[in-house]
Amino acid sequence: YILNLKTKEIKEIKEIEDMKINENCIIYRKNILTENYCFIYYLSRVGEKHIGYLDIYRIDLEEIKLLQTISLGYPYIIKQIIKLNGNKLIGNDIKGNIYEFNIDDNFHISLKDIFKGSDEGLNEENINIYKYNDNKIIAFCRDSIIKIWEFN
Repeated sequence: YILNLKTKEIKEIKEIEDMKINENCIIYRKNILTENYCFIYYLSRVGEKHIGYLDIYRIDLEEIKLLQTISLGYPYIIKQIIKLNGNKLIGNDIKGNIYEFNIDDNFHISLKDIFKGSDEGLNEENINIYKYNDNKIIAFCRDSIIKIWEFN
């Protein structure tokens, strides 16, 4: 359901999971990035391998529309994405990888970089990232390690 807070109108729409997730998908997560966009991360079987994907949906009162699908190239799903600033998204997965995405003027998203965000021995599944300022993120880990990354 979508609730328009101004008009108090409630609209029932088809669930996002039914639009894309199918028998080849083995796991997924959802994240509402802003009031207008929903991200779905999932693994899909390609032959004998699994590949991570990110679907980006635009949400309004009338419909949910798939804008694009990004192949992540890794067999992991993103567990979190944050909007760093007007042209940058940062995500992380359960294996400690950090994903840097660029946003253009039409909210078209492109994957710029993926790098390992944790040292050997760090409990990667427990990394959570937070916006520190307009170009930095901070990661708090269960192992009492704090990391800060700066993005241009």
